[in-house]
Amino acid sequence: MRPVMTDIESAFSEIERCYSFRLPPLFREIWRLGFCSGDTFLIMPDMEWMPLQDIIDYRFEDYQLPGLVPFAFTAGGDLWCWQAVPDALAEPHVVECPHDCEEGSVYAPDFQTAIYRHLLEAAAGQHIAEQDLLDEVELIRQCCDRFRSLLSQRQAGKLDEVLSRSPQSAVLPARRPTRWHFLLSREEGRQLRADFPATTFRWMTPPTS
Repeated sequence: MRPVMTDIESAFSEIERCYSFRLPPLFREIWRLGFCSGDTFLIMPDMEWMPLQDIIDYRFEDYQLPGLVPFAFTAGGDLWCWQAVPDALAEPHVVECPHDCEEGSVYAPDFQTAIYRHLLEAAAGQHIAEQDLLDEVELIRQCCDRFRSLLSQRQAGKLDEVLSRSPQSAVLPARRPTRWHFLLSREEGRQLRADFPATTFRWMTPPTS
């Protein structure tokens, strides 16, 4: 049984010991700032922080390959993890690990870029109800305000530029045409995804026949 940690610094040390892994400095910082627990908990669009004790106690299934460190999950039950890289001095990659797919994908080369991409993609989302878009924009704006000093000037500036846009709407081509509300056009959304090329990897063993 792994020990129960009562303070975050001890928990950081225990995570690093359990996984033979060095935590990204930004992750430590957001915990120290209270973004991940307590009254100052910061709700992200689809990245729910795991309690530090849950990271310590987490057990991957036998069919899930080793070498990953979980730190958050999505509303759909997918894992956000770190994946160590060969360079011991480099930050680990942030990867997405779907609960229902053998392949995961490298989401960002480091934790800061993952936070930036996550907020930017959320801002690029399309919504059927205009109020859903407005609520999402307000949530992202709160996240940006809290993360501002922890992002690069370029990242913060891009997020500010997108969030300053007026909501648009259009009936988009589909089998059943539907009016969608958004800040970024479909073409801009495609370009955004192209800026973060996906690299996939197998994180589950294939089922045996």
